[in-house]
Amino acid sequence: MVDAWRDYAGWIGKYVRVVQSDGNEIDGVLYCVDPETKNIVILRKDRSTDAYIASIILSHAMKHVQGSS
Repeated sequence: MVDAWRDYAGWIGKYVRVVQSDGNEIDGVLYCVDPETKNIVILRKDRSTDAYIASIILSHAMKHVQGSS
């Protein structure tokens, strides 16, 4: 588990799980991290269309981010 936003940069392109403040979880590939706002973009694959969906997760809504093995 990582809580410092700078550590997220090493996870770009890797599969992660974001636990939000409300308890919801979002799984996907970490696409980018905004160094100023600490917001992140997660890419998830839509199973029905094979398209990727980008989810922007605001830093204030994140409890923590976990790397998946």
